[in-house]
Amino acid sequence: MREIKFRIPHFDNDTKAFAYFSYWGRIDHKGNPSKDCFTSPATSNRTFAGDDQQFTGLLDKNGKDIYEGDIVKKEISKQHSYQGYGIYFVEFKAPEFGLTVISYSDSLLEFFGPNKIFDSKYCRIWQIDELEVIGNIHESPELLNQK
Repeated sequence: MREIKFRIPHFDNDTKAFAYFSYWGRIDHKGNPSKDCFTSPATSNRTFAGDDQQFTGLLDKNGKDIYEGDIVKKEISKQHSYQGYGIYFVEFKAPEFGLTVISYSDSLLEFFGPNKIFDSKYCRIWQIDELEVIGNIHESPELLNQK
């Protein structure tokens, strides 16, 4: 069974800039998974957006937790007749987590052609392995604007 945990983005009251994440769910006070402890959302003197981001239950290729709101990269290896990468946004669309395409490397666009690069801009997160978290919508929003 997947760990049930969330993160909440907090923003500075004055500048409204992203400050940090707090974590809650079936975790202990140190943030470690726990079957016996359920931690409530943290309170602080900073504001939070109220958009709790759920853990997908998956780890990236470096062992990092993948949450809603993360931006991930998938390298296409040399074992295929083409190479390149895709950048994706992790989101929850009931009843499952999925990936929305942000961009593809030029090499993939050249190989497939601009009009033939995958039929869908959304896929189930379980369909893709070897993901790498490269940022999230709060700490690195500029990644959402890649072409």
